[in-house]
Amino acid sequence: MGPALSREADYARPQREARAVFAVLGVKLETTTRCEIAKDWERESISLDLARKYLKAQTTLHAEFIAPDFPLKTNSILDPNNEYASAFCTADEIREFSATTKQEIASSEIGARGTVNSKKYSFPVFDSKFQRAVLIVTSGGTSYKRTPTGLWSSGWEGHSEAMVFEKTHGQWRLVTNALLWTR
Repeated sequence: MGPALSREADYARPQREARAVFAVLGVKLETTTRCEIAKDWERESISLDLARKYLKAQTTLHAEFIAPDFPLKTNSILDPNNEYASAFCTADEIREFSATTKQEIASSEIGARGTVNSKKYSFPVFDSKFQRAVLIVTSGGTSYKRTPTGLWSSGWEGHSEAMVFEKTHGQWRLVTNALLWTR
């Protein structure tokens, strides 16, 4: 959808519009936990049906849409002043944090609990006029509990949804969201 991002100047508008979309989403960084948000963008695709319905994509291709591989990480869009740096982690840092939390609970006294939350956002897929956008949000977590027989884990439980935004009179608003999957 739209031209490829090839020059640094091409990033200014998508970056500005993405910040505005995320502002509507209302990500509350002050309540996030350590390593809760992935620094890398979610790469889950948007179905052709969703693109046709909400982005008004007129295409004869039978394909899915994916956000561009934007050069800035999520923390650059969500936390440009780097006030909540500990909330954002790479995939390796998230795995390390999860393993550390799991080990801490396993070596704690019976009844100790802990949860590792995770959230991954796609860069918004905008229509060619920057009037509509679809954003994929994948959220979930793993809970741990120290029991008399050892460590109990819920396994990762979560869901993914497509959030659809529309710009009216220069302001973005959330129009709808569609559950993509849950486990």
